[in-house]
Amino acid sequence: MQNENIFKKLKENLQNGNVKQSSDLLINIYNKYG
Repeated sequence: MQNENIFKKLKENLQNGNVKQSSDLLINIYNKYG
């Protein structure tokens, strides 16, 4: 998954109130780039 897709997905999840999936995505981002 490319960066912009990750952040787009994250934004969609947050707007939909999908906190669980958003936190999973954030963890993936940190693991990948942190």
